[in-house]
Amino acid sequence: MRTKKQEIDALVNVCVKKGLIADAREAAKLGNRELTQEEIDALVNVCVKQGRIADAREAAKLGNRELTQEEIVCLRKNIDV
Repeated sequence: MRTKKQEIDALVNVCVKKGLIADAREAAKLGNRELTQEEIDALVNVCVKQGRIADAREAAKLGNRELTQEEIVCLRKNIDV
């Protein structure tokens, strides 16, 4: 049987994998925590792969960083295709 923390972490994980930034943040708050840097980086990656520029930037800012050059190139490739 899962603990409450495990259930919340699983919910955060699902939101991250789907690129749901606001939902991931809310789920983390349910567990009285912030998103980890690893979770934020995963959110950025999902948004980049989906070609969602604004969301990728928003997710990057959660981790107090900008998009990397590699992430920007990937976004441009998604748009140009």
